[in-house]
Amino acid sequence: MASLLNITAKEIRKNVRKKLKLKNIREGREHYGDYYLDGQFQFQVTMPNNHGGKKTITPLLLKGCREKMFLNTKQYYDLVKCPMSADDYDALIREKINKFD
Repeated sequence: MASLLNITAKEIRKNVRKKLKLKNIREGREHYGDYYLDGQFQFQVTMPNNHGGKKTITPLLLKGCREKMFLNTKQYYDLVKCPMSADDYDALIREKINKFD
């Protein structure tokens, strides 16, 4: 599990923002972007700020970021480290939406 937590703020911002094509990026205490699926707003994505530099993100902060994206630890790691594509993530979210309908 320790290797799954070896993620930096820079990796998260770069890969998640680019991969999910987040819109309306805002910077404050954290970085925020809006995730759209099929042209409809779904939720806000939280990304850590740069203050940590190249340090790995704490498990508590990672938990907050991944839960807002409806992912478990392994899925979040795969999204940030690139095995999970944007299409895979979209399919996962569609599945979760359909489960609640």
